[in-house]
Formats: sequence, structure tokens, C-alpha cells
Amino acid sequence: MGRFGSVVVTSFVAGPSTAAPFGMALGLPPVFAVLAVVIGSAVSFVVALFAMDWLKSKWPKRKNKKGPGKAVDRARRLLNRLGPAGLGLLGPALIGTWVSAAVGSAFGLARWPLLVWLMTGAIVWSAVLVAASGTLLNWIFG
Repeated sequence: MGRFGSVVVTSFVAGPSTAAPFGMALGLPPVFAVLAVVIGSAVSFVVALFAMDWLKSKWPKRKNKKGPGKAVDRARRLLNRLGPAGLGLLGPALIGTWVSAAVGSAFGLARWPLLVWLMTGAIVWSAVLVAASGTLLNWIFG
């Protein structure tokens, strides 16, 4: 599979925060490390978004007599305030790629704008993490 493929798979499974330093530790050039992380993240976003849409269509809607709980209300207010851009830019770094895509889909954000913002966030965070990892590795190993 090689180093590039290993980073793609790591990004798919664990997200950019794990895959970017892993790619640099394997000795990938920074551009290829970012590219591998973005490819793995993109596949995880697409799988999670379409899986959530499929699950929402298969599960019957339950009527809760009391309404949603406080945590759901708080999350919905935060998501309404930030929108797809906030979730896409902050989500991959704070809560991970799979969770970001699933949360956005579960709360009914439009699929394509959410995907664009998640990809933007993955690119930004991958570049930041690769730069930080490269700097740290150069500082430690000279």
C-alpha cells in the first residue's frame, strides 16, 4: 500500500489530527501528506453523509412527547448560529471528521454546502497540522 496509502487510510479512519503527523513521521513530503489526508477525509465525509441520509430514511421518526432534551436544544442553537461553515471549519479539528459529518446530516444541514465546508476545514487543518508536525520533527531531530 505504501506510505501515501497508509496516510489515506489513517485519515479515513482516525481523521486529520492523527493522519497529518503520521504522514510527516513516515517521511512524506508536506504537499503529499496534506493531499493524502484530504483524500482520506473526503472519503470519510462522503461515506458519513450518505450513510446518515440512508439511516434517516430507514428509521421511523419517533414522536417524543416531552420534546428534545436540553443537550439537543443546545446543540441545535449552536449549529444554527454557526451553520455549515462553522461546523465545517471547526468540526474536523474539534470533534473529528466522522462526527462532524454525522452531526451536520443529523441536524438537517444541506448535504453539498456541508460537504464543501467540511472539505475546506479538512484542507485548512491538514495544512496547519502538517506544518506544525514538520516543524516539530525538524526541531527534535534537527
